[in-house]
Amino acid sequence: MSRLSSARRLQLALTSGTTIVVGGGEGEPRKLVRALREICCSLSAVEVVFGIHGGADWDEHGCPGTTVLRFGWFGQPPRAERRDVIVRLAYSQIPQFLDGRDIVVLAKVSPPRNGLHSLSMTAEYLPAAIDKARTTLVEVDEAAPWVTTTCAVSADVVEVMERASSSDVDVTAPPLGDASGPLASIVERTVPDGAIVQLGLGRIIDNALAGLRPRRGLRVRSGSLSTVAAQLWACGVLDTDHPATATALFGGSEVREWASRGNVLLERVEATHSDSLVGLVGFHSINAAVQVDLAGNINTEMAGGRYVGAMGGAPDFAAAAVRSPGGQSVFVLPSTAHTDRVSRIVPRPVELTTVTASDVSLVITEWGSAQVNGLGLRERAHALAVIAHPQFRAELLDHADRVVDRIEDRR
Repeated sequence: MSRLSSARRLQLALTSGTTIVVGGGEGEPRKLVRALREICCSLSAVEVVFGIHGGADWDEHGCPGTTVLRFGWFGQPPRAERRDVIVRLAYSQIPQFLDGRDIVVLAKVSPPRNGLHSLSMTAEYLPAAIDKARTTLVEVDEAAPWVTTTCAVSADVVEVMERASSSDVDVTAPPLGDASGPLASIVERTVPDGAIVQLGLGRIIDNALAGLRPRRGLRVRSGSLSTVAAQLWACGVLDTDHPATATALFGGSEVREWASRGNVLLERVEATHSDSLVGLVGFHSINAAVQVDLAGNINTEMAGGRYVGAMGGAPDFAAAAVRSPGGQSVFVLPSTAHTDRVSRIVPRPVELTTVTASDVSLVITEWGSAQVNGLGLRERAHALAVIAHPQFRAELLDHADRVVDRIEDRR
């Protein structure tokens, strides 16, 4: 462990033009981030990559030489005054984005075993960043679970700067929901026993995934996993002969205990979001959406002109699922926002297109489901309008007919 203070060691490691890649979510090294904040006023032309899940408490004031880069947001809406730069990339593209940069990595790791540190609950693009890094500075979390992984880090390539313990931090998750709910019942009918599933994140997805309760033998190939995955395992839904594959885990003691027993294989993002998905049979991706337009394009990023989400892994998983024999690309969303004043199924193009219509199989709201792949323009628009909130359906159907009529008149 360095004899210098963390702030001083960071100051020595950083030069103009450095890109600091910080572990996110459960893998955020909070002590090192605080040390970085102490010295940021002295930095010049430095980028800090917080990804999607990290840096929620970062205060940019007094850091004129620091640019914060994010690949989106998850967990809380951004403060309106934030000036973070949003880099719109699917997760599979992030390792290439890091090429050619002068990288210093700040990461949280578990205590070493046989000369190796596990990245514990967050791998994502950190292994790619470590491979390219000039320096990797770590915070050892004495309470971090050792999760089975293909991307453990040699103790020889990291410098231990801080020690911490997350044992006093826990997140209590609600129990797995009712499988008879409107979203859950559709998911139950959609996903067969023995399917390979990718499980998205968010409250509405948690409600929908309760529909998997009656299923058996499901295998998980996912990006991020939450407490719901551990609960499905405990209910006997998942195939216990195959660990759930993911690149990040979120949750408290329930997830930590489940993962530490060898039930999860943590892999780098190149393995979870790449061509390894090609050729999977019966692959179902299940993700949340913010908006869908009548052409079937999906927005997972913007609402009301504000950037509130991320591309994340949705483009990667949707493309693989829609091409999987027996698979489906599924998106779930509430039909309205702002206490039923705004329809989330919109007549005109969505604010941002995250996933194009050609990579969408099924859209689910609390009013039903629309199987949209293979449909013509009018049929697709009608199928989506029918699952909108009743107060918006007539308007959406009328708009769809007028648009398609104009297209057909121009032939």
